[in-house]
Amino acid sequence: MKRIVTRIINTVILVLLLASSVAWPEPVSAGVSEWSAETIPSTTNNMLAPGTDVRDFAVGNDYKTIYAVPGDSVAGPPFKMYKSVDAGTKWTTIVPSTGIRADLVAIAPYDNNFVVIANNSTPQVCFSVDGGVSWTTLGIPQAAAGAAAAVISDIAVATTSSGKHYIAVAGWEAGNTGNIWYFPYNDITRLV
Repeated sequence: MKRIVTRIINTVILVLLLASSVAWPEPVSAGVSEWSAETIPSTTNNMLAPGTDVRDFAVGNDYKTIYAVPGDSVAGPPFKMYKSVDAGTKWTTIVPSTGIRADLVAIAPYDNNFVVIANNSTPQVCFSVDGGVSWTTLGIPQAAAGAAAAVISDIAVATTSSGKHYIAVAGWEAGNTGNIWYFPYNDITRLV
């Protein structure tokens, strides 16, 4: 009897294995992926300013503070950038006192008032510790013994537990040598 039960079980397992090897599951489709577009929000005509493109933006850790930079889509000087503190419902214009056109923007992870901007083609970096009211120019990224940045392709800000902010810049030196520069900004009065 034990042999018969074992044979039946083995036969059932064999049939299930054979059936599963020839059964093809129906493919799951999530639809066709495609690009979409959203208009830039404001209270008038859904745009920040007529003819403005957003070249870069950064969202703060509260998910409400947003900085947007138009790059060269807005003529200047004065060069402008935009800030929202209500998740994009209303926008205010910021004119950085540094005189540079902002192509890139970054916010410190735990401080929505610490914002960094950079121009990518005439590589300069500036930062604000008060949400864009006043600005400090860091100039062109260049290590003491290294070559200066010729192009800036990205910026970022990191914050340590001691309150020090690191401003990182990625880009290219003359001669197409890639590099990353960083600048430590230590303001212990701004501990979060």
